Amino acid sequence: MSWRRTCFVLALLALASGFYYWNVHRPFSPDAAFSLAQEPARERILKLGPGEAVDHLTIRDRAQGTEITFRKIREGEWRIIHPVDYPAESALIDGFVSLLKLTRRVRRLSGEGLKDPEFGFDAPRLDICVLTNQNLNQKCLEVGSEAAVAKGAYVRWRGESEYFLVEEQFLKAFDKTLYSVRRKQIFDLLDGAITSIQFRSETQKLKLRHTGKEWLIEKPF
Repeated sequence: MSWRRTCFVLALLALASGFYYWNVHRPFSPDAAFSLAQEPARERILKLGPGEAVDHLTIRDRAQGTEITFRKIREGEWRIIHPVDYPAESALIDGFVSLLKLTRRVRRLSGEGLKDPEFGFDAPRLDICVLTNQNLNQKCLEVGSEAAVAKGAYVRWRGESEYFLVEEQFLKAFDKTLYSVRRKQIFDLLDGAITSIQFRSETQKLKLRHTGKEWLIEKPF
C-alpha cells in the first residue's frame, strides 16, 4: 500500500471517529438546551374558568327563522324557555355544551383588516349563544359562510377578531327543530311505585298487578 493510500484511509477513519463522537458518543452536557415539552395544544372553542358552567344556551337559526333557548334547572336537567316552556331532552342539551367545550379550534386565523362580508359574518346563518354562572354577558358563536378549503364553515365569537373553522358534523349537531329537542317521554310518572297497569282496546282488556317482585295478570283471567 502506498503512503498516499495509507494517509487517505487514516483520514477517513479520523473523520468517521469524529462524526461518531460528536453525534453519538459525546457525553450529555447539563448546560445543553433540552426539552420534552410538546407543542401547545389547540384551544377549545369554548373556554371556561374554574367552577364556571353554562346555564343558558340559545340556538338561533337565521335561515329557518327559529330561536330556541334552554335554561339549566340543575345538573343533568334542562328546560326550554323560548319559544315555549317545556322540559327538554337534557342529554341532548348536555351534548351541545360538551361539543362546545371539547371541540378544538382548527386553522385559527386573524381577521384584522378583513371585512365581515368576506366570511359571512355580516349576516351569520347560525348563532350559538351561551350564558354561564360567572358571566351574565351573553357570548355568541357566529357561523359564517362555508369554508373554501374543507367541508365546514368559518366561525368566530362575536366581538373577537380571530376566526377559525368547524367541521360539517359540528354544524349538523346543532341543526335541530323544536320537536327534536323537547322531551318526548309519554308517561310522566311520579316517584311512587307502580302497582298496576291497565290496557284497553276494541277487542280486549288487560290488567296487570304488581306483587313483590312479580307481575300477575288479573284480567282477562
